[in-house]
Amino acid sequence: HCPPIEPPPPADPIRVVPVTLYSTSNSQLAGHAHDGDPATEFVTQMSASAPPTWAWLNADLGETVPLAAIEWMWSQPGAADAVKIQVSTDGRKWATVAEPAESAPGGWNSIAGDRDVRSVRVRFNNPRADGQLGHLAEIRFFARPGFVPTATPNVLNIADITSKAELDPSPATA
Repeated sequence: HCPPIEPPPPADPIRVVPVTLYSTSNSQLAGHAHDGDPATEFVTQMSASAPPTWAWLNADLGETVPLAAIEWMWSQPGAADAVKIQVSTDGRKWATVAEPAESAPGGWNSIAGDRDVRSVRVRFNNPRADGQLGHLAEIRFFARPGFVPTATPNVLNIADITSKAELDPSPATA
């Protein structure tokens, strides 16, 4: 199978690599969403008898980044029943920047932005009671031109991060 065709990123973007990826306890596969291999995926554990009601994947960028774009790829159809892409500067207050619709697996999707961001969360809800949530093959982040990443990024204290997917205190912004 051939690799997907990638859209051109924003003009002169700076690729930002998260310092850590983590997710809800119903998946230990967060790292698969940023491993450069579209054949792997972030997905929850399979449960036909008790499907998950929600899940999330969080990318800690290690510092505040002037984010210009987020790109992602689905690995299977049916991945975007109810998805929100959210951003935060502190891991506590989240703003929804996109609610992506279903798209073909293996192709890149993107949103442009112009805001300072520390963390990016992909939040999945499960209105159709699917046995699994996620199916996120890859996600990547781009900063505005001129951004110079720090040589010593740090990881947010996971205990300080608001992880409940149902919390959405900030209004949706584009």
